[in-house]
Amino acid sequence: MEIYYLNFLLAILVSVVMTALIIFFNNYIENYIKSPKGPQKIHKGNISRLGGLSIYITLFIFTLFNFSEENFLFLKLLFVSFPVFIFGFFEDLTQSVTPKLRLLGSLISGVLFVFILESKINNVGLFYIDFFLSYEIISILFTIFCIIFLIQAFNIIDGLNGLSLSSAILILLSICFISYDLKDKKIFLLTILMISLLLGVLLFNFPYGKIFIGDAGAYIIGLFLAICTIILADNNKNLSPIVVVQILIFPSYELIRSIFRRIATKKNILRPDKKHLHSLLYRFNKLRLNYELLKLNSYTSFQLI
Repeated sequence: MEIYYLNFLLAILVSVVMTALIIFFNNYIENYIKSPKGPQKIHKGNISRLGGLSIYITLFIFTLFNFSEENFLFLKLLFVSFPVFIFGFFEDLTQSVTPKLRLLGSLISGVLFVFILESKINNVGLFYIDFFLSYEIISILFTIFCIIFLIQAFNIIDGLNGLSLSSAILILLSICFISYDLKDKKIFLLTILMISLLLGVLLFNFPYGKIFIGDAGAYIIGLFLAICTIILADNNKNLSPIVVVQILIFPSYELIRSIFRRIATKKNILRPDKKHLHSLLYRFNKLRLNYELLKLNSYTSFQLI
């Protein structure tokens, strides 16, 4: 496969520059951004939550300067990700976008994916479920549900420096190796681009926490991974669905566990809490280690990664 690695190195550079600029201008715009006060907030200090903006703008610049018939997929990705990005971005700015509205953004992006990228989940390796997925309307609805699920899953695990970004990069690397082995150039190029977008932000996010990806970043990452795995499985029918499940097991497990935990305790499943795996491990480490908060944050994230 002919790969233009220089393009992706430039994407990393643009991501680094954009992230650095957002951090630099944070002091000038902090008065216009409301700080989060939820129970999931572990970080301290005046830190920008606009890492998602860096990811989206870098994708826009890359698409603009590398536009061709081959890269038309990136333009589609830019369009599909806009609803989920904009809802998350306004939440990062105002802390006033309700969970239901943010869920709506995920729904719109899921619908756009199915009809613009024309890809969907047709089988999960279980006969009785696959029978129903043979009906197009059920397949479409199930695909949209899985996209929404993964978007929310990455928002769940976004609680420590580098955890969400590193988890995403590891998953993307897995997909990258599989797509290379299967000679699926479309997904191979897509995963390299996404890794490039995320690496530039990760350099500032881990371990020192100079910027956070915010809701916009977490949502975009979840959508990116959903798009990659769904298209990969749809293009390669001989790929076992179990492989996809294994790749996505960490964020998926965290969301499923959170939903059942909140149902069991009769709490709102859309409300954040301090009982995620990273929160529990952070508190455990805090009790036994005499580390300052920033070091403790990064140490716990490294354990999970």
